[in-house]
Amino acid sequence: MLDKLRKYASDVRDKDAPEKPGTFLVNLSGVSFDLRPLLIKNMTNDTLVRMARERTNEYDFYAVAVEAQVLGTWAKIGYLPTPFNVHVARDLDNDLPVSISLHQLVGEYPACGVRVRIDK
Repeated sequence: MLDKLRKYASDVRDKDAPEKPGTFLVNLSGVSFDLRPLLIKNMTNDTLVRMARERTNEYDFYAVAVEAQVLGTWAKIGYLPTPFNVHVARDLDNDLPVSISLHQLVGEYPACGVRVRIDK
């Protein structure tokens, strides 16, 4: 099953993925699940963010979680959306330099979101 998912993900995302950009801005997906809106509500424009590759994610072979340092701890606030996650996941898997920073907090609690900047 996992092999079929990997093949499907590779076939679909390779043709849909953007060319490797140097820098891009993207809204995170999955920000409305669990306690994430509450975490985002407690973020400021100075909040640190980082990426965490989730190689065993059952829904997305190229999953890249985004975590923020909120309330004194690192917590998952969302994911890089498809197709942007494809190149980032590959770069992370190959230990290539990729950085992330908080660009903008959007909306108001509970309908809030996060826009990040990716530099490759």
